[in-house]
Amino acid sequence: MDITNEEKKYDEKEINEMGKYLLSLSKKLNQYKNDIELFIKVIKKMKKDDLNKLYNKYKSYKNDKIGPIQLIRIKIIKKIINENDISLSDIEKIKNDISKDYDKDILRSWNNFKILFGIYYSNVKSTVEYFLNIIGKYIVNNTTLKKHNYIYKAKGFDWNHSFGDDACFLFFFPIGRDFKNAFRFSIYFEKGKMHVNFDYIEKNINNIINNKIINDFKSIKKYNDELFSIEKIISYLNKYDEILFKANISILNEWQYEVAKMIFKMEKDEFSRKEFLSIYKKDLSNIFPNNNTIDRTVSQTLQELRDKALLKFIDNNGNYIIINNSLWKYLFNKRYTYSENDFFKNIFLEKEEIKKIIELLKRKKNIILQGPPGVGKTFLAKKIALLMEIEEDNIETVQFHQSYSYEEFIMGYKPTNAGGFELKKGIFYNFVEKAKDNPNNNYLFIIDEINRGI
Repeated sequence: MDITNEEKKYDEKEINEMGKYLLSLSKKLNQYKNDIELFIKVIKKMKKDDLNKLYNKYKSYKNDKIGPIQLIRIKIIKKIINENDISLSDIEKIKNDISKDYDKDILRSWNNFKILFGIYYSNVKSTVEYFLNIIGKYIVNNTTLKKHNYIYKAKGFDWNHSFGDDACFLFFFPIGRDFKNAFRFSIYFEKGKMHVNFDYIEKNINNIINNKIINDFKSIKKYNDELFSIEKIISYLNKYDEILFKANISILNEWQYEVAKMIFKMEKDEFSRKEFLSIYKKDLSNIFPNNNTIDRTVSQTLQELRDKALLKFIDNNGNYIIINNSLWKYLFNKRYTYSENDFFKNIFLEKEEIKKIIELLKRKKNIILQGPPGVGKTFLAKKIALLMEIEEDNIETVQFHQSYSYEEFIMGYKPTNAGGFELKKGIFYNFVEKAKDNPNNNYLFIIDEINRGI
């Protein structure tokens, strides 16, 4: 396998081979950790060119940068190069000789595996790092992680301050976060097995709202495997798409959390920045007494909440609308509801009639709203969707007209620029497929001017 071309695109078979290599190496390192005599035999068989290269690298260090461990490794390498042999007793003698020149116990944290690891790993380090990065990029680009702005962090077998270990890792986490302080999707290559799971460092996750995410993460079943399968990993990740999304938007800083909580208390689907400040500026001043620019910070925070897919601009005059209502409920563990006055404002039907429409829609799965032009039938349909708690992303609206074709709505062949034809799926077909993939969610398809399609 060519690993010199950074731009090369690898297929699933090649990715699986990289994963297989990392699992095999983790198994070998575990054996070496538990059998130093075996480890010594392996190092003695290293190519002389590789040993000379490492020896010259250590010797090129300035005296003030060569520590006792490097000195021990230099003597070990030199003995192997000169004599083609070294034993455990030879290594112990080298360690004792070097230690005499130091007042403190320099080897307290360094056992033989850790000392020899630096020699062995120098020969595979670049391959390990390359494979981890290729696998990381492939997973991000071919799963739901890309959609949710996740990045990855690779940690080789020298992750613990170069002491050496029998495990390496890939961590996937939302962009802009420290991987040590984020909800993560993780892949561990350890002792010949792959461990795939969602995890977090509990002591670093201290925001109130994150208790919900923690419970979700704990409920996800982890899996272990002795085989690396990129197909299985992709399937596993895509299964938990919603969790990944919530983990991304749910880690709010103090300002984001307080402002979002206040917006939630307003119990309105639309509000203005000016209106928000008139109600909560004094409260924010009490919470953040050292902030002398409340207005400016609120503006910035509202934009940040928009970036987290919780708000949407209505216009350039500082007016916002709440979106993704289920996420607000999720964050604050409380049902978000519109007040009755807000909901029935400008509705031309009585409450009982609307309740009957909803009951019919739930039972029959479709209804036709009939009435004179301009009375607000489409407006009513969208309000009903909100009352039924159907998410904005799960609502689709289309307007029929005399030239609207079956091919546009369902499926049909359309001409291509090359002069041929190709099968194109229509808006309703795609909407149905989306609903089939998410059977636990409710969906609503609104057809305006349906009579024109008859």
